[in-house]
Amino acid sequence: MSNHVGKRASLQQGKSLAALVRTTFSRHPQAECFQALSDAVADGRLAGHFPVVFGFVCSVFQLDAESAAGIFLFGVLRALIGSAVRLGLFGPIKAQETQNNLQCRLPDLIERSLVITEPHICHPVLEIAQSAHDKMFAKLFTLSESDSCPCTLSC
Repeated sequence: MSNHVGKRASLQQGKSLAALVRTTFSRHPQAECFQALSDAVADGRLAGHFPVVFGFVCSVFQLDAESAAGIFLFGVLRALIGSAVRLGLFGPIKAQETQNNLQCRLPDLIERSLVITEPHICHPVLEIAQSAHDKMFAKLFTLSESDSCPCTLSC
């Protein structure tokens, strides 16, 4: 992780996912795998970053790389759209329309993501801004009604 804010969020999301699959799939043939994962993350024996826990769960279900990437990107897209709704950029109907419009781009993203050979940062300015989030006077979701957001999303 490149910054403490992202690290903290990834660890919490990974811990939550591990606990969720342990509970949800308690009758699954591989339930002991989920129990062991959840215990290791809860005890601190395993850091449990979200992508690692997600990858583990996908491997237990024997998903191929394309399917796992599709599920992961769907979650990312849904989270981004949900954030836009909470920020008041658009309402739930527009959110569904946006999800539908952007969903068609996921197969191309998946194809491109499976051929990356070196790690890289796509948006260094966003990485720097994210690392300063704890020090900001106003956090992301504390915009007042009178504040306007310069962000736009278009297809």
